[in-house]
Amino acid sequence: MSVVVLNRSFRRRDTHELRLIRNVWPIINLCNVLTHIIDESSPLYHLSTSDLLSGDLFFVVLFTGQDGIISDTMVARKAYHACDILVDHYFEDNITLTADGLYIDLDAINATYCVSEAGSQSDEVENQEYRSSCSSIELKATEYMSEASKADSPHSRYALM
Repeated sequence: MSVVVLNRSFRRRDTHELRLIRNVWPIINLCNVLTHIIDESSPLYHLSTSDLLSGDLFFVVLFTGQDGIISDTMVARKAYHACDILVDHYFEDNITLTADGLYIDLDAINATYCVSEAGSQSDEVENQEYRSSCSSIELKATEYMSEASKADSPHSRYALM
């Protein structure tokens, strides 16, 4: 994973590689969380939260792997912008272990919750900043996903025995 810094005064982009906790997966069947620790060796170490949310940075994730059926190299690329960064958010627990088995709620697979102690007014200001830096297509997709997550889908709960 890399972070791209836009240097507007010199009209260039600087790319820095980010070390991940785990950068190799033998099999990708479910979603993965990419984790980068921001320490002294990280290119993000000297950036504040407002710097990360300014819109001058974006993250590029490039996955490469081999297709098991046709033995061809597959490549996927995704860019994440300032509007995709959630500060003080954690993923909701969507796995429940019961006597009947393990249940996974796929409706909540991307759900997060905020643990910030800041007031809801500052959260709303940050949310408006996110929305102003997102494209209209990204906003429609986000609104669609939030509406879809409100619907109770009977096909989204799977049990593993």
